[in-house]
Amino acid sequence: MKNHYVLKATAADRPCFVCSKFTTAVLTCSDNSNDDWFYVCKTHLTDSHFCTIIGGSSPRPSSPAVSPKPKPKTTDTKAESNSVSDLLTGIGTGIWNTWKGSPKADDKDDSKEKDDKSKERAEAAAPNPPVTPSPPPNQPKATAATYVLHRDFYYLREREVQKRRQKKEAAAKLHTMQFPEVPKTLPPSLAKPR
Repeated sequence: MKNHYVLKATAADRPCFVCSKFTTAVLTCSDNSNDDWFYVCKTHLTDSHFCTIIGGSSPRPSSPAVSPKPKPKTTDTKAESNSVSDLLTGIGTGIWNTWKGSPKADDKDDSKEKDDKSKERAEAAAPNPPVTPSPPPNQPKATAATYVLHRDFYYLREREVQKRRQKKEAAAKLHTMQFPEVPKTLPPSLAKPR
């Protein structure tokens, strides 16, 4: 038994070998011998302490992930003032502006609505060209990734396969050592003469 497994998907979900959550992913021997196969969650396949990937496309990034640099926050707000008088004048003017209303803002809203309506009319009047589906680009066929289990998990798999073999051998020995079957016909000495 080699420590090379291939990932396959099944229709039925069964408990994971590691965490007992239900999954449809199965790791089978890469030599198609069906000696060993087991259900495993896809999250375990990305765990470096469970297995490593040889060949194929890897779900794990090959290089460390580069996190995007956080952009400095730029806001167009005025600096806060600690004086009480600035706060009171700001509140007073804010209330006055909302009660009075801003004519400039109303004019801008009206012009935006007119622009939106004219754009909608133009889009409705223009016929849409027929969309032709573009053929997908030719991609090279990816080979299936081979998974190599961590030594502890591989040891558990070896033990389970060994137990299955021993169980089969014990059943075969018991089958050969069973009592003979009861005869279906009578021996000639007990048969009635005619």
